[in-house]
Amino acid sequence: SIPDNGSAWGYWNFNNHCPEPINLWSVGVWNLHGRRENGDPMGTEEEQTMHPIPAGGRYAEPMRVTCPRINNNIETMYCAPEDKLAGQGVAFKLATTNISAPDILQIEYALVKDPERGGPPGDTFHRLNYDVSLLDCGSRDNISDFNATPQQYKDKADACPGFQGGLSVTFD
Repeated sequence: SIPDNGSAWGYWNFNNHCPEPINLWSVGVWNLHGRRENGDPMGTEEEQTMHPIPAGGRYAEPMRVTCPRINNNIETMYCAPEDKLAGQGVAFKLATTNISAPDILQIEYALVKDPERGGPPGDTFHRLNYDVSLLDCGSRDNISDFNATPQQYKDKADACPGFQGGLSVTFD
């Protein structure tokens, strides 16, 4: 397979400024070690690895390049040259517990050179698309922002890593 050269664009650096340890899982855009058919399990061993970041500690990993999905083709999920799933991005899941759900801070990205973006010839460079989400973090018993009490807001903030003191995303 084609080697992943994502490190040429840099590294994701996670510095834990929280008073408690944070656990990180890095999910998606790993080599599959062979073709997978639609319907086959798509997970990898790397996705199951928890990376503990102690208070004051740091974790870094190189960026990974996404193999673009061509023509939004749902029938061709496997990208043979890169040995990855086509169209899959990376998700970092951060939690204060030893499980990667439900109270997580999630950072998602795709480093992709899309041959179909904007018409021929498509992207002539790699784009970094990213998103930071607390969407599922601190969800409790069908409580919404419309009916939450101040205590419920506090409980939600306490459950979400990075929410209490804010979040900073930087790129090296």
